[in-house]
Amino acid sequence: MSVGGNMRRHSLIMASLALVAGCSLPAASQTGASGTATSGGTSAATTDTSDGGGTAAGDSIGPSSDTVDPSTDTVDPSTDTDDPSTDTDGTPQSEGPVVTGTLGVEQELHQPNFFSSEGWAERNTRVPLVGPVFGMVQQLQPLGSACPTEQDGDEFPVSTSPLELRLDGKPGTLKMTVGQTTNSRDSDVLLDAKLLVDDAPSKTATLKYNQTNTLSTPVAGVSVVKLIFSVDVTSKTCTAEAVAYNITIRGG
Repeated sequence: MSVGGNMRRHSLIMASLALVAGCSLPAASQTGASGTATSGGTSAATTDTSDGGGTAAGDSIGPSSDTVDPSTDTVDPSTDTDDPSTDTDGTPQSEGPVVTGTLGVEQELHQPNFFSSEGWAERNTRVPLVGPVFGMVQQLQPLGSACPTEQDGDEFPVSTSPLELRLDGKPGTLKMTVGQTTNSRDSDVLLDAKLLVDDAPSKTATLKYNQTNTLSTPVAGVSVVKLIFSVDVTSKTCTAEAVAYNITIRGG
């Protein structure tokens, strides 16, 4: 056999031995190598899952964190009462203000001070021969085109609604100036301005278009004062605008 042939034979033998040696390595060694790779891969996967917002062991959401405790879902009846003394927005309602005078001090009274002022408006206006004033104003006019007579019952005489003030009965003096405004449609109308003190007539003034008068009354022991304007029964016309201004109370 030639030298070349021997060398090829030797090479084949060595290759066969190497192959046999590789196939007969211990299973533990192969498993160990495989386990190391698997462990590394598992660790990386766990880290990635945790960082990506996944659910890790110990971070699981239990049903106890997603339920409502019925014992904490009750309404306290003490805070759910329908209190008639309060409005829907919680603002206390009042039956109306009660005015008291301050000793030695003259206080101006305005619309919020009156218990009842339905039909009245507090605004700037003008009074004949006086000029601009700021006071309580209301129009008087008949329901029909003609002035009512006594036969018309409640429509006679044409009157304003009451301007009502409630007091605490302490000593003092209530005072106001009454008249007509330049907005009165009929300049020849006569108006009667009347103060009712605890529903008893106290002071009355009959006013032409260009006349004013000051009404005053003591208020010691008085609970209610009302001002009402009416068309005088002798008046031939009955459409006018009444005004009360410089309304004050002085205690003492």
